[in-house]
Amino acid sequence: MRWIPCEAKTSDCWDWPSNRIRTPSQDPPILLARGLTTGGAKVSAYDPVAIPEAQAELNSSVRFCETAYAAVEGMDALVVGTGWPEFRALDFERVKRLLRRPIIVDTKNLLDSERLRSMGFNYMGVGRA
Repeated sequence: MRWIPCEAKTSDCWDWPSNRIRTPSQDPPILLARGLTTGGAKVSAYDPVAIPEAQAELNSSVRFCETAYAAVEGMDALVVGTGWPEFRALDFERVKRLLRRPIIVDTKNLLDSERLRSMGFNYMGVGRA
């Protein structure tokens, strides 16, 4: 699970799925956060709905934030873990200023890859060529 380039061992994971077909401990974003923290990464997270469930699963190993912008501040990479539409409307110039490195891993291919690359992000869409 350590495929995210986090040289300083920090990463940001947006968000935790709220529509569950498996137990919370089996959700891919929770498994990813566990893998990253086990490998020594610092992980912060934001979700508009499912933070209480994620907190119950991850305890204090993850810093949970009240806004998406707070979650990315000072992090080396942003991981988008689900398809909440509000993430498309974020101010990505602001996101870029808040991140230590302009890296986005989009596991849902939610974001506009061409636009983000033209803004200087190193954008990786999971499953995209």
